[in-house]
Amino acid sequence: SIDWAKQTLTEDPLIVQNFVAEHQKELIGMVTIRRDRGVKSQHQAHITRVYIKPEWRGQGIINTFMQACITWAQQHNIIILKLAVTCTNTAAIRAYNRLGFNIYGTDPKCLYLNGEYYDEYLMSREL
Repeated sequence: SIDWAKQTLTEDPLIVQNFVAEHQKELIGMVTIRRDRGVKSQHQAHITRVYIKPEWRGQGIINTFMQACITWAQQHNIIILKLAVTCTNTAAIRAYNRLGFNIYGTDPKCLYLNGEYYDEYLMSREL
């Protein structure tokens, strides 16, 4: 929704950052990185809302997004990045592995879509 987008774009830039990819003023991809706010966990950040339009996948956009997230994290003293990816998304899993992320767990049946449950791999990368 528009309200959600406005809220997301106006959040504290020390806590959250959004990156977008455009082509001829058309949104073709996006990613969000969000630092944990807790005193004991503010050294870590979560990469979420990763999306690249299907026709633009396989062209290195994920590399650019992840490098932007890594750079932002380093500038904000983050030492570990975490993300979750659906276990069936083999292309994304390969890309994240190639970028230095490793699986550290599985979140069973965490997504429900069209009558089916999906597990997610939990992945991390130390900086």
